[in-house]
Amino acid sequence: MRARAGRDLTLIVPGLFGLEPPAGTDAKAAIEMLVSALDLSALETLLSRARVIPATGCRESPEDLMFTAFGYQRSAGDWPAAAVTRLADFDAGDQGEWWLRADPVHLKVDMGNLVLIDGEHFALDLVEARALADIVSEHFSHLGWRLDVDHPMRWYLKLETPARIQTTPLSMARLRNIDAYLPSGEEANSWHRLLNETQMVLHDCAVNRSREARGEVPVNSLWFWGGGVLPPARAADWSEAYGDSALLQGLASHAGIRCRPLPEGAARWLNCSGEGHHLALIETGHSSARSSNVEGWREFIVALSANWFEPLLHALKDGRLQSVTVLTDRYLSYHAERARWWWRLKARRPFSRFVQL
Repeated sequence: MRARAGRDLTLIVPGLFGLEPPAGTDAKAAIEMLVSALDLSALETLLSRARVIPATGCRESPEDLMFTAFGYQRSAGDWPAAAVTRLADFDAGDQGEWWLRADPVHLKVDMGNLVLIDGEHFALDLVEARALADIVSEHFSHLGWRLDVDHPMRWYLKLETPARIQTTPLSMARLRNIDAYLPSGEEANSWHRLLNETQMVLHDCAVNRSREARGEVPVNSLWFWGGGVLPPARAADWSEAYGDSALLQGLASHAGIRCRPLPEGAARWLNCSGEGHHLALIETGHSSARSSNVEGWREFIVALSANWFEPLLHALKDGRLQSVTVLTDRYLSYHAERARWWWRLKARRPFSRFVQL
């Protein structure tokens, strides 16, 4: 699929196609209204001239897209995100050890529902994070729990015996009623009880009393997800990766390639990258899409078209770039090649047409 020589780029863009319309809604009309009056000409042009490729495997979350981009296939259970992100946070590959993410969250009561607020929406420093983790670790010491914390928003729980549960990534549960996203599987009830007990332990602890006195939300729960052992290392298809996700950094480290911070746009990326197959993750639109933040998503898609797709379009035309592939969380990929540009000069189609494919 990629060019044999030169430089090409694969973009992972979860949230590209915006908010999921309510059931029974005309999706085409909804997206037309969402993008009305927006200049998406570069994005529309590149997608119009690309070959549409149905995706295989699970592609619903950013985690799905990242693991599959590095050649992993999901079997029963979770993607082992905790073991992989530990490579980014601790620079440690714990072969054979079973890790579970236990991330600090705030559960907000909203019309009888518990809505998950994650670290994208509140501040927590490392000192407070470690103090809270110590409270939980001490309470559950009879279970052998020890929470490792080297990043305030990413906590790690090592279990001697794998938990027989399936979990939901934090990226998919944030700003949602947690009922539909709680652990499922053979030990689900046990983990629901542990979650409730964790909430009681954190409810009125000194750290949270201090936070509330300062007008900050309490960290009143943990979100368990991403359990497993570090998977076998795989040879990467990529020369370099670009992105700010700890999971992407961990996957790149495990594959033995460099992961750089995501540039502000494709013009800068073109100036700093060399030949080879490059992978970049642009995930800022996913949170807006999941939380129904209309204005946030509209700002994201306009910036994406102007800052990324317009320079990439020019680079394809003038030969600085051989191909562009766009991976989305709608089970579709788009692949545009310079070698086939002359016969792909199709009329630009409106963005809403791609949501219907």
